[in-house]
Amino acid sequence: QLSSHPLQKTNKPGISSIDILYSKDIIATGGVDSTAVLFDRASGQIRSTLSGHSKKVTSVKFVADGGLFLTGS
Repeated sequence: QLSSHPLQKTNKPGISSIDILYSKDIIATGGVDSTAVLFDRASGQIRSTLSGHSKKVTSVKFVADGGLFLTGS
């Protein structure tokens, strides 16, 4: 293990979906905590935490060149 980064909240831990944009080294995760997180792997920093779903995020997907990504709950 090279590193560890807790991306989702700890009150309801767990990642239920993931997608990787290899060209920009960005990881999108969807969590049991109803959030989606964009993570910059190179810097080790969370770029954005997106809320709005009322249930766990079951799907995340980058679209084409990575300018957009979709979430589903």
